[in-house]
Amino acid sequence: MAAARSLPACLLAAVVLASAPSRADEPRFGDRGTLAFGGDLGIGGEQGLDHGYDTRVDLELDPALDVFVARRLSLGVGSTLSYSFARSSPSSSLVSVSPRVGYAVPLGHLFALWPRVSVDMAYGTDSGGAHHRILSSTLFLPLDAFVLPHLAVGIGPALTQQLVDRVDAGTAPATTTAQLLVEVAGWL
Repeated sequence: MAAARSLPACLLAAVVLASAPSRADEPRFGDRGTLAFGGDLGIGGEQGLDHGYDTRVDLELDPALDVFVARRLSLGVGSTLSYSFARSSPSSSLVSVSPRVGYAVPLGHLFALWPRVSVDMAYGTDSGGAHHRILSSTLFLPLDAFVLPHLAVGIGPALTQQLVDRVDAGTAPATTTAQLLVEVAGWL
């Protein structure tokens, strides 16, 4: 008789467990159609040919939006708001738009390597009054840790090479910038 009373409870439990979504059915970071959003926060430096190899400090905020168009392959756009200063050269501010492509490499369930390459189109001004129109390319190699479902925190190096820097009076020397960036990304 006790078995007959527990049968409906067992059936109810089986139905609830069977209808609950399994972890394997949930989309994973990098699946086709996944939308990633977030941004990078950075502090870095650069060594350039301008101003006698003066070392500059850069502070930047880089909001971004990416969509995975195929498994692990992302296309996106980032933007940059940046401020730079140095001891012996003018400070500068910069705004850019950067279309980019990336490829997510899962490293187990908690980590992913998500390298991205972008082409950066920027406009900047410096405290000396010069206006810059800059074309550059950036390689960013973050290691992302999934700290919560649909939330990752990553850190990695970024290397930017200016291809063209047009200023009001002609062309400025190109610079190479190395940074260590921290990113926070959500995904749906």
